[in-house]
Amino acid sequence: HKLYEQLKLSDLGIGKFNKNLLYLPGICFDIEFDEFARVYRNEGCNFLVYPAAFPIYTGELHWELYQRARAADTQSYVTMVSASRDYTNPFVNWGYTTLVDPWARVIKKAGEDEEIIKADLDFSLADSAREQLPVFRKRRTDMYEVVAKHRTAGDVKEDNVTYVMGKIRAAVADEKRTSVPILVVLPELFNSPYGPQFFDKYAELIPDGYTSKALSAIAKELGIYIIGGSYPERDPQNPKTLYNTCTVWGPKGELLAKHRKVHLYDIEVPNKVTFKESTAMTPGKNYTIVEIGPAKIGIGE
Repeated sequence: HKLYEQLKLSDLGIGKFNKNLLYLPGICFDIEFDEFARVYRNEGCNFLVYPAAFPIYTGELHWELYQRARAADTQSYVTMVSASRDYTNPFVNWGYTTLVDPWARVIKKAGEDEEIIKADLDFSLADSAREQLPVFRKRRTDMYEVVAKHRTAGDVKEDNVTYVMGKIRAAVADEKRTSVPILVVLPELFNSPYGPQFFDKYAELIPDGYTSKALSAIAKELGIYIIGGSYPERDPQNPKTLYNTCTVWGPKGELLAKHRKVHLYDIEVPNKVTFKESTAMTPGKNYTIVEIGPAKIGIGE
């Protein structure tokens, strides 16, 4: 199957888990595609993570709706991580970082202002949901095709990255260190203002750019795993080609995975909102799966 030919696997080998943590990161607009999430569910993922930047118009309509829908579809934990609102920015984020459980219940939710939310996840809940309500076992694949065949960045990149590094330190400062890994997830495009007109200015090479080096350094300093939201990546072979790229970093500062956003966000609602990510970015072509010991992480944006 063509989709599976594009899966990228990395064996990272960390920590011990009592239950499998199988984790999918996606980026923003990816959450609107149920078949995209279903591919990872078929691969065994039970945690879907989407760094995201929704405008207020679609955020009010769809933010919680899509998270609960994907949780119900896949019987997985789902989170969307947003920057907070900044009404002085041309693109005003919805905010409201949210965490939904495998029964599609909202268990944590931030407001529109800056906020760090924390939760301990019991992945046996995904196991029990799938056993008690066997959605995937009940699918009639004989009748239809199987799909699987909170702060807004400012103008200075260095200031944006420094600010985020401080928030990462604050988020893990009081965490007790155990054999269970600590994972920090950042918002989409956290190192630049959000808009096609900005992406070229803030783009960098990965892993040699400023943002990548900062993420690598703090992951190593704190001994944690980081899903680095996303930031504009410049293609090393063609400098005019840009991607919206999510990076994953390990506790030794190593780059574990790189995922280029597959579904670019284009919307045009007259007199409401117009945004064309595709005017500046090129879509990625691959699914990305990262294996962390028994944890299996699917990357999306």
